[in-house]
Amino acid sequence: MPGGDHGSHARLREKMTRMLSLSPVTAEQFLQAWQNYRQQAYHGQVWTGRYHLRYFTWGQGQPLVFIHGMADAPEAFVMVMDQLRQRHLCVAYALPDGCRLGGLLSRYQLNDYAEDLITLLAHLGIAAAAIVGSSFGSLICLYAMHRYPQSCRWGILQNGFAYRPLSRWERLLTRWGRALPGWLGDWPNLHALVMRYLEPTLVCGLPAPVAAAYLRHAASTPIAAAAWRAWTIAQSDLRPLLPGIQQPVLLITADQDRLVPRDCWQQLQEGLPHGQRVEITTCGHYPQYSHPAAMAEAIEAFLRSAMSE
Repeated sequence: MPGGDHGSHARLREKMTRMLSLSPVTAEQFLQAWQNYRQQAYHGQVWTGRYHLRYFTWGQGQPLVFIHGMADAPEAFVMVMDQLRQRHLCVAYALPDGCRLGGLLSRYQLNDYAEDLITLLAHLGIAAAAIVGSSFGSLICLYAMHRYPQSCRWGILQNGFAYRPLSRWERLLTRWGRALPGWLGDWPNLHALVMRYLEPTLVCGLPAPVAAAYLRHAASTPIAAAAWRAWTIAQSDLRPLLPGIQQPVLLITADQDRLVPRDCWQQLQEGLPHGQRVEITTCGHYPQYSHPAAMAEAIEAFLRSAMSE
């Protein structure tokens, strides 16, 4: 590419980046959001042919489906949903865990995760939706947008990636963890130590109820499920698919993310034809806990613009 075109391309990409700096969540906001959720959300379950998919819906309007990360839960998005439920039918669901919900994770591939998502949309009578993929969930979101473009019309990737190679020690932990029974919370000291390393600001700097929810959701993840999801990450490279994803995509990144390297979102920004980025400042890997207002604002602004085109 000629030098002038490359410079114009770089400037265009820069214009597509927006910074968000909003105050972290308060204990009062957390408690109010959860009270609203308990009073208003509808819970259901559907058999996908592979596992019993547990989900909840909340709100009304344009469908917005949330996919959680490797060691998280659908309830992670309650505070974000609370701010979007007046304009969107918010949906979140639990990924297969190989234990309580079922699912033979050793045979699961991205195609299976995507088919589960489409089964849920059909069960709910949703013809087209915006899909929010958080971290590991971003792989599912990208693959579903590639495979089912009519159903997955808009994408939001929160600290996502198309390719995220594992380090040597991450691969060792993944191999070891796939054979272990029990839950991450069965190793409370190790679990708390790891989560504090990954998100020191979230665990130590936010209100106690928020930090407790973050730790609780990770603790309730089966060890083998987290390891198999990590193995899926290690086996996945969706970069060749990016140019063919023609739907609008929003990248929500964070300046203090310790889990997803900067080059991961740069690959997405360069590879997606219709991608744009918002960066939340003074934020780590989990804005759905620490900065739900900023995450909700970014999603709403993106969808308002994308759906009007």
